[in-house]
Amino acid sequence: MAEYFQVFITTPTQVSAQSICQRLLRERLIACAQILGPLRSSYWWRGEINRSKEWLCIVKTDRRHYRKMEERIKQLHPYEIPEIIGLPIVVSLAEYRNWLKKELPKNRPSRG
Repeated sequence: MAEYFQVFITTPTQVSAQSICQRLLRERLIACAQILGPLRSSYWWRGEINRSKEWLCIVKTDRRHYRKMEERIKQLHPYEIPEIIGLPIVVSLAEYRNWLKKELPKNRPSRG
């Protein structure tokens, strides 16, 4: 299993995106976050095609923090089933990996 992950999360508003990312940062569940948007999304939901404006959060975390981060997003997120997709970081700049390692604490993540 990969050590580090880039995780994609969509939200219905910029405010919810900022709120979720700030909470994850304060609780040290992620090392950084980028927020992009608005995006236009099209998707199936309850048998119908829906279209909506969404915001995309891209966050970085590691294997130790992934499950707790996922649980926290589910608690904070307004969607019934939030998009939480983690992709392994297969290669990256060594200095960037070292920075991720430094910013993601070895001890149990705090709740702030």
